[in-house]
Amino acid sequence: MKTRRILAAVVGSAMALTMAGAVFATGLHQTPPISIGDADAKTLECTDAEVALLEANGDTVLWHFVLIGADATSGHLHATFSDPADEQTVAQDSAQGNNVDWIITNDSSTLESAETTDVNGDQLNLSHTCMLTPEVTPTPNVTPTPNVTPTPTLPDTGTPTPTLPQTNTIDQTPSNGAGTSLTLVFGLILAVAGGLVAYAMRPRRVGNR
Repeated sequence: MKTRRILAAVVGSAMALTMAGAVFATGLHQTPPISIGDADAKTLECTDAEVALLEANGDTVLWHFVLIGADATSGHLHATFSDPADEQTVAQDSAQGNNVDWIITNDSSTLESAETTDVNGDQLNLSHTCMLTPEVTPTPNVTPTPNVTPTPTLPDTGTPTPTLPQTNTIDQTPSNGAGTSLTLVFGLILAVAGGLVAYAMRPRRVGNR
């Protein structure tokens, strides 16, 4: 009898622990895997507070989970990711009424699974995601320089000096053509003049009257 009681106690305790574990675990409402850009990821532009959190953690992706109708205002969430692989268990970020929020940051692009570990609720949702987009420095508009073929530079040979024929005034023999013509003219004039003089001076013959 004692053995049966002990065995029953052990089985009851195990069942109680199993049920307790089931009570404090709420799985993700959406069906994973969920990648950034999917409809279930609900990727939004990061708020200033989310940007500050990502920069402080040195991460690029933020995952925001919400448990609706929670039976406690505190608890933990366990999630696994891929691309690259990551696994985290985090405490609640905040609680409002019957809703509990968790925020996980990493560099992963796909959510593989998520569930609460010590708080139960009606529905666990991936509320939204956001990514820290790196700033891109715009490239200034630069007008391309046209490809100009350089003009070849010719060697400077100086301005050529024209070579003139050498004129030697010392060794040249003067031409006598003009002098000879004048001599002949004067000689002819003198001959005519002499003839006229001789004609005028010849004696006249007196005829018989």
